[in-house]
Amino acid sequence: MAASTFGVTAALLQSDIFPHYTFSATSHPTSTAVGTIITRAGAVVSGLVDARGLNANALDATGEPIAYYFCQRLTLVGAALDVARAFTGSGAPGELVDTLRREWMDGLKALRDPQMGKAMLVDAYGSATAGRIRTHVQDTSSLPTTSTDLSIDDPEFTGGMDL
Repeated sequence: MAASTFGVTAALLQSDIFPHYTFSATSHPTSTAVGTIITRAGAVVSGLVDARGLNANALDATGEPIAYYFCQRLTLVGAALDVARAFTGSGAPGELVDTLRREWMDGLKALRDPQMGKAMLVDAYGSATAGRIRTHVQDTSSLPTTSTDLSIDDPEFTGGMDL
């Protein structure tokens, strides 16, 4: 399965991060190298999303806009970091590279954190219950047969209740 780049392209990278620079066959880095850099950044983000039990390739701007745009921005920043390093050289950080590095590292940290990652990808988990099972079958069958077989039920706890 190919890693998702979440819609990040060289044109998007140029318009959002490097508006005064044009990627071409003769630029440094070249447009081909920029494509490879985007793919690598997308692979990192896709891997972290997939590790959370989601399919990174299934995320889109219509169905899961929160998750999709978070992943798109993180992929964009990761790619921009490597492109900026190519501009300045790995040994000469500069303010842009430092800013991109911080955002990239913070985004990766958020995806790795159990709670923060769930918040960043909340709409990819489905309903508002975000992965918690709250429905159950009301009759003795193993599968619901009608919509009345399902209900949303929060447990009620009272004082002195043995758990």
